[in-house]
Amino acid sequence: MRRLILSVAAGYLIINTITMASFVGLNATGADLNSPGWLSVKLLIALAGGVLGGYATARLARGAGARAVLALAGLMTLLSIVAIIVMFGSEPLWFQGALVLGAGLAVLAGGRGMRKAF
Repeated sequence: MRRLILSVAAGYLIINTITMASFVGLNATGADLNSPGWLSVKLLIALAGGVLGGYATARLARGAGARAVLALAGLMTLLSIVAIIVMFGSEPLWFQGALVLGAGLAVLAGGRGMRKAF
């Protein structure tokens, strides 16, 4: 149980670190990050972070990998819904909806990729 919880926490930290570091880097460019092109880039980065986080979670959880990946996918979907509520109107609805739908699926894809790799 401890390994499962720690692997979910590690996966979340990986996703958060990738997403935040890339957003800080994008903000440094001074571009309008709410334009459709930049929103697409931000979405791809967030989904790539989800895949890597899911992979790391499955790898760290070992025998409980499927449960850990499902827990992380649920957590990411829940946090995406909370973000829509908190930040409603600051970003286009298509972007927020894509994050809600894609966050959990990206984590699941990363976890599945780990199982196929080993």
